[in-house]
Amino acid sequence: RYKYALAILDTLQTTYKTNNFSIMYDIACRFQNSVKKAFPELVKNDKFGMAIGVFHAYTHSMSCQLKFNPRYLEGWGLINGEGLERLWSYLSGFVSMTRQMSAKRRMITLSDAIQHYKDKHIMTLRK
Repeated sequence: RYKYALAILDTLQTTYKTNNFSIMYDIACRFQNSVKKAFPELVKNDKFGMAIGVFHAYTHSMSCQLKFNPRYLEGWGLINGEGLERLWSYLSGFVSMTRQMSAKRRMITLSDAIQHYKDKHIMTLRK
């Protein structure tokens, strides 16, 4: 179960040689048990944290919200964990436009769209 998510965690650990990171996952409450089995040393670390994106957290039980909602966790700031959801929403407008394109044209179009999205959002970051 969760093979890809666990593979990402493994890659993070091996690439950056650290256990000092936090992750947000829509089902962190269920994913936690798999992480405990696969990476027991990671879960014991005080610098590792797991949370659920704010908008997804409100669909979980109250006990789950208290344990995984970043609004109730120390050190998470005001992040809402929905950045990728916004990107997918933006890119959904390109589905019908790129459907009939060749793979190469589709990649160029989506790359340009992602570059535009990045440029537009970097300008809104505070210094």
